[in-house]
Amino acid sequence: MEIVTTPFQVIFEKIVDYTIGVVARQMGYLICYRSNVDNLKTQVNELKDARQSVEDKVKVATNNVEEIEANVLKWLTCVEEITTEVHKFFEEEGQAKLKCCHDWCPNLKARYQLSKRAYKMGLDVKKIQDKGIFPTIGHRVPIRGVTPISTKGFEDFESRKTILEGIMKALKDDNIHAIGVCGMGGLDDIWNKLDLEALGIYFGDDQNGSKLLLTSRFRNVLETDMDAQQLFDVGLLSKNEAEYLFAKIVGDLPETLNLQPTMVEVVKECAGLPIAIRAVANALKNQKNLNVWKDALRELKRANPTQIKGMHEKVYPSIKLSYNFLTKEAQSLFLFCSSFEEDMNIEIAFLWRILVGLEFFQDVYRVEEVRNRVHTLVESLKASGLLLDGNGSGTFKMHDIIRDVAIYIADKEKKILTIRTSDDLEKWSNKKLLKDFIGISLSDVKFSELPKKLDDAQPNFIFLYDKDNSSPIPNHFFERVKELRVLVLQGLCLPLPSSLSCLHNLQALVLHRCEIEDVAIIGELKKLKALTISTSIKKLPVEIGQLTHLQLLDLKGCNQLEVIPCNMLSNLKRLEELYMNGSFNQWHVDGESTERSNARVLELDHLSLLTTLCIHIPNAKILPKALLFEKLVRYKILIGSDWDWNDDSGQNEDEFKISKKLKIELDRNFQSEGGIKILLKSCEYLDLQPGKGIRSILHEVDQEGFSQLKHLYVRNSVEIQYVINSIRRSTGCVSYLGVNFSHQYEQFGKDMS
Repeated sequence: MEIVTTPFQVIFEKIVDYTIGVVARQMGYLICYRSNVDNLKTQVNELKDARQSVEDKVKVATNNVEEIEANVLKWLTCVEEITTEVHKFFEEEGQAKLKCCHDWCPNLKARYQLSKRAYKMGLDVKKIQDKGIFPTIGHRVPIRGVTPISTKGFEDFESRKTILEGIMKALKDDNIHAIGVCGMGGLDDIWNKLDLEALGIYFGDDQNGSKLLLTSRFRNVLETDMDAQQLFDVGLLSKNEAEYLFAKIVGDLPETLNLQPTMVEVVKECAGLPIAIRAVANALKNQKNLNVWKDALRELKRANPTQIKGMHEKVYPSIKLSYNFLTKEAQSLFLFCSSFEEDMNIEIAFLWRILVGLEFFQDVYRVEEVRNRVHTLVESLKASGLLLDGNGSGTFKMHDIIRDVAIYIADKEKKILTIRTSDDLEKWSNKKLLKDFIGISLSDVKFSELPKKLDDAQPNFIFLYDKDNSSPIPNHFFERVKELRVLVLQGLCLPLPSSLSCLHNLQALVLHRCEIEDVAIIGELKKLKALTISTSIKKLPVEIGQLTHLQLLDLKGCNQLEVIPCNMLSNLKRLEELYMNGSFNQWHVDGESTERSNARVLELDHLSLLTTLCIHIPNAKILPKALLFEKLVRYKILIGSDWDWNDDSGQNEDEFKISKKLKIELDRNFQSEGGIKILLKSCEYLDLQPGKGIRSILHEVDQEGFSQLKHLYVRNSVEIQYVINSIRRSTGCVSYLGVNFSHQYEQFGKDMS
């Protein structure tokens, strides 16, 4: 009998088959829970191994400066995403186990869901792993910014030959692996620390004979950040080199048109700075009109080089870029230095003494702290090529072009108004302009041309320079400048203006190379912290004793000073530093009858905060107690009547970094007791003048040793037979001792064993 299948039966059978398949599959998730989870673990571990292999290849390609293929980066991203998802799954699976008492009482719904997720994630992981096979990981690309080295514009100047020879020698030295070349704007390859490994350059302990030649305008970047073992400074061009470079660019134009004298002056204003010479020369090379050349010279002298074609585009941005890389404090100090006269050899000590009154730095209050901060910032500015070494120890200079840019920045940012000629005095009429500036600097301007009053300006500091000593400052000039904190007057030859007494907030006053005999008005400046007097005064007025906030007193320029009133110095309880180099030495000696009552050296014992002292004491018997000398951080003390402050025979302060210097005249009555004994133990430089009857030196001076002594200078005495009586007893702690003699002694030491 034939069975007939109806359409209904076919549909019913399919429904039954589908239902059984679905149910079986869902039941399979429950039954295969453990195998699905374990399979996921296996798959993800294999994927991690594959990822590690690809990442190793990526690192090799990166070190070879290759660009990684896009599909490789995309695959690594997918791997990161799926591994994060799997990690999250296993965290949830672990929590589910805890809730089920580690499978003793399983939650079938949770187990079903986790097994299903594990199965599907395992498929995804396997699919991603299968795609992790790449024919190439990366490819080479053209190196951007690299062009063939050109020698165009290079000049083989004599001043550069020694530098080039030094570099070549360093390149041949197997012990030198990193060489630095630094100089002013123009050497711009490295601005801060460079991560060589990020560039694919591994420069560890084993360099395999490779060398690094680094160039930067910042010395500290090369020295500190890049660990350059040898540095070469590319300095300024000499006068002849500068003129040669300028003439080469402009051609024979100056000679044919009689422009030579003007050209020499223009080159002089560029002051040996190659980038400035090139900029100005290129601007003038096709100019045949003498007036154009003279106008350029005028702009250079007026600190307005932006009006010269090419000067602003090339020189200003280069220097401004160096300025932008400075800290805020260094920027402020850089602009402040532009207030000093052009070509001035600036003493660092002169700078920080001014800044004591300006409260220039945050959280810096003591004089010692200001000194240290200024020294640090000056070195930083030198390392950036924005300041130059001066003509002597402890000095610096600012290049004319650098100063011009600093003045331009200070003017543009409304910080310092610099008036250098009488023509600039028209700025005084702009009342709105004057209100904006925090500092005013005037040089080469006759004081008679100044306004009667500063009505609208409220600067924090004013510098007034008068080279002619020809006219007084208007008497009411300072009446309304209530917020003035620092005042520097140089070259003044007439009485101080009465309005000086109105400066109730003044904290630093400098009278430099002034021909003034009466300074009593200074006593009214009760908030004064720093006072520098370099004048022709013969008597220090008693009113100075009213300056109870004074921290620094500098009298070293007062070479005619004969009288300091008794008990005046002892009133200056806050005094930290006292400088009397080449100045007063007429100290009162008890028991001696004199026409006037002068200050006693013993008054210094009342100055408990004193850390720095420069003083001449003709008579050793009037020395203060030892307590004063124990606290001194630095000193220069002359004991005896015949010493000259300018006679530093045998001293090299740069080499020995002298901070404690002592000069003593010896006679047979000399005793190393009290104050002298303390000084001898701490001094670094000892200058001795033996008198009659002195046969040995160090034995006569001190028998306990000189633990800090670095340099000994012994002046001529024909009676000296030996310098040291016993090495073991007299110089047991000396680590280094350089000795200079002005006479050939019979022997250096006795009992040397």
